[in-house]
Amino acid sequence: MSTGDKIPIRGRKIPIQMFAPPACVLATLLAVSLASGQVPPNATLLQLNASDALCLDGRPAFIYLATAPSPSDLWVLNFGASPELAFCVDLKSCLAIREYMAAQATPTSFLLAGWGVQSRNCVDNPDFCNANHVLFPMGAFEPGCDLGLMVSQDDVVVNETFSLRFRGPQIVAAALGALIRGGAGPMAGARSVLLTGVTFGGMAAVLAADLVQAELTRALPALERFKVLPVDALHPRYYSMVWMAWGNFFSDSWMTPALQFLANVTGGPSAQPASPALRACAAGGLPLWECLYLNATLPHVAAPLFLLQQLGSVWDYQCAYEGAAPTDSLLQVQCSKSSSQYRHYYTCVQYPDLCSGAIVANFSVPLQREYSAYANTSIRTGNGYFLHSCYLGVYSMSGRGNTSVWNIISINGVTMREAVSAWWAGGNASSPMLHHDGYWNPSGVPPAGADAAGSPMSHNGSASTEPGAAAGAPIVPPWTSRFFTNPTCRGFPWY
Repeated sequence: MSTGDKIPIRGRKIPIQMFAPPACVLATLLAVSLASGQVPPNATLLQLNASDALCLDGRPAFIYLATAPSPSDLWVLNFGASPELAFCVDLKSCLAIREYMAAQATPTSFLLAGWGVQSRNCVDNPDFCNANHVLFPMGAFEPGCDLGLMVSQDDVVVNETFSLRFRGPQIVAAALGALIRGGAGPMAGARSVLLTGVTFGGMAAVLAADLVQAELTRALPALERFKVLPVDALHPRYYSMVWMAWGNFFSDSWMTPALQFLANVTGGPSAQPASPALRACAAGGLPLWECLYLNATLPHVAAPLFLLQQLGSVWDYQCAYEGAAPTDSLLQVQCSKSSSQYRHYYTCVQYPDLCSGAIVANFSVPLQREYSAYANTSIRTGNGYFLHSCYLGVYSMSGRGNTSVWNIISINGVTMREAVSAWWAGGNASSPMLHHDGYWNPSGVPPAGADAAGSPMSHNGSASTEPGAAAGAPIVPPWTSRFFTNPTCRGFPWY
């Protein structure tokens, strides 16, 4: 079960809220993982004592550490735990998040997802099953700490009694310093390090990649390999569906003003970003907020990286392009505009098989091409990507049956996990490893091998009635969508 899925309750399909309370998230992850034989890594609190490493609300920063089952020189640094909105989009959201964080006690432990790169099952996850894991808390919900994508460093003075703190680079330095401790810490023997994160955690991993690499190489002269695995990190600058309801008036989504706000606290007192990639981007003449869009910064990231990207992600569809900025509520479904005026667009992101073919042709497919254009700015030796068109939510942290979803989704016979393994094993001089799925088919032809004839029903038992739906499009089985072109997208209960 993945974020963005829906579960049946009394015959209805109720969306799973991406930003469910942490206790519910942990309980669900634990129940699903244990039922499948997975044992999620349990990370313990490590308080940071550096005076300048602070959370948004001013308390000392902290991280979580889960050591490997047996001694290991492999480390995975996780930026954020789940795909929540991990940065302040405006002052109002910052103040609301600060108030929430200040009222929460810091948990003494945190259960990682236990799937994908975090799985301890060496059949499911042969490359990283015996890795040490470090969680850098990001976002509003506990454990929450940094709200500046790990690259912002400044204070926003609210009044004479408190300020909002942005200390991402200081937190990175303090955390790695505490873990290595001049050669005496648990990370002192690290030889291979993977930096990863999901959605805005992935975006932070890209922006801070070279900053983290510089800290590691300075403290670990014997480090042999550092690579970055951003998951659903791309958020293209693309117009919003909301404006389509107002006479095709195309406008930016809320991401542009949100990144403009964030840019004001990213440069720091010296107006120079701590991130080398951001500095290089800004030196080319772009305003800093525009460099926060990854297509502008990816060409400047020196660390080898591999993009795992959904074309387009569930979060982006609901909370960036179809909906509005979630400043009052951080619930994914509540981003959507579900009134009668926006009904067709809401249907598209909640039940894509019932979407109008016209919207798929004129919005979804052009958006998918934007994701591809962003990803292609990262192409160089030692890099790669896996761009798939399934609509599944947080697949990299999800499981189905007894395996992680990344062992099921494939492009031309290569699974997501196999693609990551080949990139991880390859040297930095290897050719780019590019796996690109097909785009959605607006005419509504289901993927080959989807067994439509064996189960000729859509999820609600009828053909699409949305205006603009392709005439005569086959009614598809309940485990796929008539717009998807990859057969491995089937079999996932995301309705």
